[in-house]
Amino acid sequence: MLQENKDGIWGLRQEKLAIRTTDGKDRIFVAWPINLGTSFQFNYFLSFTISLFANESIKDLNIKLFRESTEVSEYIDSAIIPTELLLRAEWSNEKAAKDATFIHAQPHWHVHAAKVFDLIGNRPIEVQRAFLELLREEEKEDNPVSQFMAESNEVEMKAEQSDDTPMFRFHLAMAADWCSEKKAVRERDLDEKTLQIWLPQCLEYIREQVEYIMGKMRQSKTMK
Repeated sequence: MLQENKDGIWGLRQEKLAIRTTDGKDRIFVAWPINLGTSFQFNYFLSFTISLFANESIKDLNIKLFRESTEVSEYIDSAIIPTELLLRAEWSNEKAAKDATFIHAQPHWHVHAAKVFDLIGNRPIEVQRAFLELLREEEKEDNPVSQFMAESNEVEMKAEQSDDTPMFRFHLAMAADWCSEKKAVRERDLDEKTLQIWLPQCLEYIREQVEYIMGKMRQSKTMK
């Protein structure tokens, strides 16, 4: 299932259902369509890469969620499918320096489609309705984080986020136990045993959330 590329990074092998795409930085990835129930969804794709230290222990891994793009009319390489990078899950075993100012949580998420206006501004009306419904559901949650996110999204919908604030660089902690420890561990080590437990559950969660969002979009279409 995995193959090593010229940079020493292991990624998915090119097989029948897989596509080749780029993350916008001229880096090519093999990605597979998401399996929703009994059928594959060929609008959304997942890539997986992992790199190793010299002693063959895990250095870091990345899971990327792509959506097929309709805005790119042509590619120089016709074998590369144009996509938009939406989301990335990352886990790095590279330890921060003792005097580091910032220590990123491991594992963590990066949301690359960070501008709400970009997500819905030029979309069909049923997509906009589905997205607004998701925001309303979040707003119902009785906690300050959800309320803050709802308020922030309303502001972002009125104007595009400033280029001076690249929010895709925000490391959204995935496993920090802040609710039970005053000095919760931010950096968790990734070994082979942990990977075998964590990876299937992370992939399944991404699949469930994509299915959930698509279901909301279908409901909005029927209500139109």
